[in-house]
Amino acid sequence: MQPTQRYKLIALDSDEKTLREIAETVSPNFETIRVRNPQLALNLCEDEPLVRVLVTEHVVHPQTGQSLLEVVRLRYPSIRRVMLTTYADLAVIVAGLHTGAFQYLAHKPIQRGELLAAVGQPASVGIYARTSGGSRLSA
Repeated sequence: MQPTQRYKLIALDSDEKTLREIAETVSPNFETIRVRNPQLALNLCEDEPLVRVLVTEHVVHPQTGQSLLEVVRLRYPSIRRVMLTTYADLAVIVAGLHTGAFQYLAHKPIQRGELLAAVGQPASVGIYARTSGGSRLSA
């Protein structure tokens, strides 16, 4: 019997403690890939067919989390996009929601229930098939 593959969540943050909290919170539902580099996160969206969720903080040098999520929205619209933010980032929140860069919001410090609601359950995130060109389609 072949082992069951778990859906993956990419967590992008500069703080190791936050990455660990995200991984611990979602571990029953997702395998977490922890990264600190936005380009690596984008490459993983392309290369890992089981990625279903990307969680990023706003400040991810050399770009912003919002700009990364906008690229992911255009290239991989089926990946659920979650922005981690502080309440001080209100202008970022409003702009990101208006452009559709992210669909869900979670505040820092991490609140377990809020993060779980934002990332969803694997079944609610959907089952996708990789097609040529890197796009994903509902199965």
